[in-house]
Amino acid sequence: VTIVTAASRNYMACLENLVGSLHVWVPGRPVAVYDLGLSAPQRERVEGWEGVEVRDLPWDTLPPHVRALGLYAWKPLVWR
Repeated sequence: VTIVTAASRNYMACLENLVGSLHVWVPGRPVAVYDLGLSAPQRERVEGWEGVEVRDLPWDTLPPHVRALGLYAWKPLVWR
């Protein structure tokens, strides 16, 4: 079972906390992080974490309401 989460640049500290806790409490469990707008240095850092895969959504092909992160319409797309 892969644990799936998502983060934008404003939530990097929360993402670090979550992944760190997962490494302690469920070591070896794969984690997928959807990039909702991480900065380039943040994404590079996350890509270096053990057991973490960074994924993208096809933003260019999605309707405007899905690209509006605050509407959370992107969530069903990460539950695949």
